[in-house]
Amino acid sequence: MSRIQKAISVAAVLAATSVGSLAAAQPASAHIGSWSKSRSGCLYVGGVSSFHNYAFTRKDHGSCAGHAWLQVQYTNGTWSTQLHAPVAVEIYGSILHAYHKSQSGESWGQSH
Repeated sequence: MSRIQKAISVAAVLAATSVGSLAAAQPASAHIGSWSKSRSGCLYVGGVSSFHNYAFTRKDHGSCAGHAWLQVQYTNGTWSTQLHAPVAVEIYGSILHAYHKSQSGESWGQSH
């Protein structure tokens, strides 16, 4: 094994160990939810942060007329208003579920 191959192997082991350590440090309930929708040449993406305190929907690329839509249900059971904007919307709070869409008349898609 060459010195370069050994260095790459050591780096890979260190990276895997670091990633494992980071994952172990996260609470069991911490995870990221995501959503995406491709429509009329545009890509919309949305998601929820790993600690469920932030949700977003945004038009990632394209020039179609749709808006980014977002609504969340908070952990206390209440719902946010339905927000929408030409490019991006975001909501902060203690989030149980997040729902996204790319135009007013379509069904909501859930990221978490």
